Amino acid sequence: MRKKLYNFQTRKASSKLLSDMGKFLILLDNCCSCQVVNLACLVDEVILNDSASANTLGGRYTAPHKGTSDYFGNCLVDQDLGLSVISYHQMKLRNQIKRDDADENYFLVFPTLNVELHFTWIEGVLAGSSLPLVRAIESVEDHTNGISMPTVSQHWTQIEADLPTKVLNQMKIVRK
Repeated sequence: MRKKLYNFQTRKASSKLLSDMGKFLILLDNCCSCQVVNLACLVDEVILNDSASANTLGGRYTAPHKGTSDYFGNCLVDQDLGLSVISYHQMKLRNQIKRDDADENYFLVFPTLNVELHFTWIEGVLAGSSLPLVRAIESVEDHTNGISMPTVSQHWTQIEADLPTKVLNQMKIVRK
């Protein structure tokens, strides 16, 4: 599969469009049985993959890692792959797919992040960039690492409240 995807990425006709996306290239594939992501920031928990595999447009593929994601569900993780392949069917089941009436533009929607990834047809596959999603995730992580933002878009992001001593240790009290 790696060789087929590399050949796709380096074709002359659209190589400029695809190469400009770099590691953020993401394909929306109707034949994919499981998400295969190349960016660890898209996955919450990454573990070694013992046997899980995916059927994709490039064939059957087994990644070195697997994980779960709030944004994609269960996925395979291969940071050396160079692109991500997302299952159209799986995302449709999660109500995360929108498309225009002409079937030329597709959108992968992440309502909790207020982000839509735009996909368009390039050489017979739906291709887009995951960069807006990565930036939104990084922004959320930056805000939730502080003590001033305990929630994101109506979803509670902490399992339990911080102990008062932990909060006080993060603050400095100045007396006049």
